[in-house]
Amino acid sequence: MWLPVLFAALFALFCASSPATAADNTTPADVTAAAKINVDSEVAKLQKQLDGIKQQVSNAASDSKYGELNDAVQQLIGNTNDLATALAPLQAQLQAQVDVLGPAPEQGAAITETSEVTRKRASLSVQKTKLDAQLEQIQAIRTGGPQSLGADSYAASQCAKNATGT
Repeated sequence: MWLPVLFAALFALFCASSPATAADNTTPADVTAAAKINVDSEVAKLQKQLDGIKQQVSNAASDSKYGELNDAVQQLIGNTNDLATALAPLQAQLQAQVDVLGPAPEQGAAITETSEVTRKRASLSVQKTKLDAQLEQIQAIRTGGPQSLGADSYAASQCAKNATGT
């Protein structure tokens, strides 16, 4: 009796987390907008923002300063989320293109592919690898913000926020 319900729940969970779902919701405008982003420049800005926060944490001596730093961390997290969200359509498009080409035929296989397909697969693979690495770096910056405050600093900033009523 419960087996069909379990199967349906697992199927729904699988479909909801499938990369194809993200690709299906990607519009050409989303991909075009994502392609225009200078990701290296944006990641460098985020890293600079994180480095500034870390430097200020070492000099923070008051609850109000910790509160300001907490606000800066929240802004950094928002900026990283915005960038990752903006890049998701491009990542989905690259994955879809790689999936369409499929794996390269094995050496000595009866089926061969044209040099154009081989070049396209290599190009897409390089682009996807670079974007995946950039997204990992964005994630590292996102998690580095709260870590830069540390548990004690975070608690102090929350006390400051509660004391000021913000």
